[in-house]
Formats: sequence, C-alpha cells, structure tokens
Amino acid sequence: MDVSFVNREPALLIRKEKQLAVSDLHMGLEVRLGESGIHLSNAVDLLAEDLLAAYKKSGANGIIFLGDFKERIMYMTRQERDSMLRFFARISGIECRFIRGNHDAHLDEILRSVGISKAIEDEILLDKVALMHGNAMPSKDAMGKNYIAVGHGHFAASINGAERKVWFIAKPGPRAKTAYPGYNKKIRMVILPAFNRAITGTDISRGSEEHMPLLRNKVFDFGSARIFDLDGIELKAR
Repeated sequence: MDVSFVNREPALLIRKEKQLAVSDLHMGLEVRLGESGIHLSNAVDLLAEDLLAAYKKSGANGIIFLGDFKERIMYMTRQERDSMLRFFARISGIECRFIRGNHDAHLDEILRSVGISKAIEDEILLDKVALMHGNAMPSKDAMGKNYIAVGHGHFAASINGAERKVWFIAKPGPRAKTAYPGYNKKIRMVILPAFNRAITGTDISRGSEEHMPLLRNKVFDFGSARIFDLDGIELKAR
C-alpha cells in the first residue's frame, strides 16, 4: 500500500517517503468568520495541536500542505500573519513543503514575512504518488503514478443525521484515456477532507463533482467512487 489514512484524522500518510499530506487549512478563517459575527477562540492553536497530533500518530518525517493553506485569497491582515507566526512556532522543526491552492496568492511572500523561506509548488511527484491541490489538471507524469492525492473538494456526507468529513477515492473515468494517453489504468485519486476542524465540507450528494476539474471533466469517475469516514469505515453508495 502506497498511502494510508491516518486513523480518525483528515490526513494521509505517503508511506515510502514518510510524508504526511494535509489540505485546506484555510488559516485565517477564524478572522473572516469573526468579521461576520462568528467567533472561534484559540483557532490557530487548535489547528497546530491537531496537526501535531496527526503528525505524531502517523510516524511521518515531514508534512506536505496540499494547498489553500490560507483563507484570504490575497494578502493577509496583520492579525492573520501573527496567527501564522504562532502556528509555525508550534510546529517548529518539522520539514514542510507547500503546494499552491486557489487561496494561496502571495503565499511565498507571506511565508517569508514570518521567517519561512519555501518555494510554493504546483505539483509534487514522489515515487508512486502525485500531490496537487485539485483545482487544476495534473501533468502527464502525475497520471502515471499509482495515486494522485488532492484537496480542494472538502467533501462531506450525512452520517447518522450529521454532516461529517469523508475520504473520496475515485478510479479513472471515461475521458482519462483521451486526456492522458498512456495513463496508469490502476491510478486512484484520493480527495482529502479539509484539515481545519471548522470546515465540514460540501455534501457529496449535491453536485459537488462540479467543483473538481478531474471529476467534472470525467478524467476520474464520480459515480463509482468509494467513500470512507474518518474511522476508515466505507459508507454505502450515494
């Protein structure tokens, strides 16, 4: 197995390279919610604690952020930057890589402003796994891997009457061969749940495939996908 769910965590372990993949932290979300009258206390500290717990549980040697690291699409406020500085102080010593999401304009500049000098990548290719945000189409090399791990979708499902984060695993769709001649026929796309606990997600029964180019363009098949909750229990077909 090239990848595995981290038990009860919205995080994926890339086993060979021992990298923890997480997506959609949307740092600064609490500030935006506060502007609307919804107040979350200690949000950035909880985010760091959740990440450290998942990292320790996974046995990983590094973290790959799959995009939408921040909430505000353009520049962050001073308050949001201060929160980011506190976040990185909490996870100090962990090697991190960053993939650009649609919310991550100027992320390289913002990271440098808090003392983090990292290139922001569009796609990361490991031995058997490709990683990207999910708001764009992957490279041909990515489609040759066993897995492509993406975020962006923040899928959720109704479980016992409550909306819960879910994992979404899709096999190639009818247009995969047309779009990517020579693709790996055994490839699977894994859509990670949003890591931020304040984000549940978009219900998979409500046309959510339109949000994901690889599903909308039928490179991967929405209808036959397998859905798992954070306990790793497979849910019934939609």
